[in-house]
Amino acid sequence: MRIACKVQVEAMSSKGPQKSGRLLKSILIVGREQTRSAFRKTNQLTLMLCTSNNSGTQYQLQGNVDRVHGAFVKDGKMSFSLKKPNYRFVISGGDPEDLANFARILQKANNHFESVFDKELSELKFVDTTDVTMVQRLVIDAEKNVPDDFPPRLQHLTITHHNLQFVSGKVMAIRNLTSLDLSGNAISAIPAELANSLPRLALLNLGYNRIRTIPDKIFSLPLKVLNMEHNLLTSLNETFCKLQSLRMCNVSHCKLNSLPESLGRLRELKQLDLSNNQLQHLPYTFKHLKLDSLALFGNPFTIDTKGNKTAYTTPFPTPSLMEYSARHAILSVSRIPRHKVRYYMPLELVYYMKQARRCSQCQCRMFDPCVYKQLVTAFDCTTIATTVTMHGTHLAKVPLKHLVCSRTCMLLLFPPKKRPRPADAAGRPAQRVRTGS
Repeated sequence: MRIACKVQVEAMSSKGPQKSGRLLKSILIVGREQTRSAFRKTNQLTLMLCTSNNSGTQYQLQGNVDRVHGAFVKDGKMSFSLKKPNYRFVISGGDPEDLANFARILQKANNHFESVFDKELSELKFVDTTDVTMVQRLVIDAEKNVPDDFPPRLQHLTITHHNLQFVSGKVMAIRNLTSLDLSGNAISAIPAELANSLPRLALLNLGYNRIRTIPDKIFSLPLKVLNMEHNLLTSLNETFCKLQSLRMCNVSHCKLNSLPESLGRLRELKQLDLSNNQLQHLPYTFKHLKLDSLALFGNPFTIDTKGNKTAYTTPFPTPSLMEYSARHAILSVSRIPRHKVRYYMPLELVYYMKQARRCSQCQCRMFDPCVYKQLVTAFDCTTIATTVTMHGTHLAKVPLKHLVCSRTCMLLLFPPKKRPRPADAAGRPAQRVRTGS
């Protein structure tokens, strides 16, 4: 096991920390050191600390760990103490997953009934001091050339205005990358392998490129910031709403004409920029967002509620046999393995089910556009966002599109207004007259 982090070593006494060292960039290596005694050959569990000042200092872990504090492992911080020598190690800036495994190994080191598997350990080798202080952030603009090889521990990479046509395999080979900025290039497609190659990516900036679609696998990344401004996107898939940790999204100056209906499920989203697109309405789940800033200017919004009157008067059409089959199959398709769906259902029905929509009231799935009805209402964006930027209106109202599957859902979602009773000459509402038989 190898962990790149920052370590501070403190000499402990009965009164507390006696002497504290500096917080240095370090590499922690956990492995086994072979020791030969008078009777047998043993493999001692050993910790090697490599810093920029020292290529490697070894500490015995087997039966030598005093305390392990891992309450803040999720923040990349932890500490542990040794008995001999009486040192306390304070770790920060490490990977949370690696620190969790390291804390588990330390707890096993004092337990004689639990063994540490060799696949969890690494070979104890002295590390060159230059490897510890290796570059973690690299910025390459138009005046610099792209190197042939990148540092293996690189975490932040920026390559702008280099006319890149695609994302190279050398970039996807940097496993520790958490921030990738390739804006201002000529990239036309995002490789789907990017999600498997960069599993820790939290910031992705591909603005000012020629991208038309985003692969569904990209939405499985733990992205917190997504910038796709000035591209050729026309729509976002429903899988976009899998970015549950997304906090900032910028898709301005694209050609978006629709948004996913499940947009309101992004609970962590705080900044959203949809300006200068081709949006005519927003999905009904848009009202569930809680934003700090929202930009909607440059879209051809038209709040036209004349079609609602027609929806109230015309009856709902009878669903087709294919529609009934799809509604029944969608209830059982979750129990069928994905690779066996084509053996249980006709391909025509599978393709028909891909155009599923949800009712705004009962959340049931609908497939045929001729079956459901669309209603438009005006929504005030100031109720969900602290700052709203729009042109042409001071009320910040946008049209929301609702889909209803039946007249019952339509009346529950939009109850008809009660007509006032006619008043008499004195201005009082007229009383109903009951006639007895």
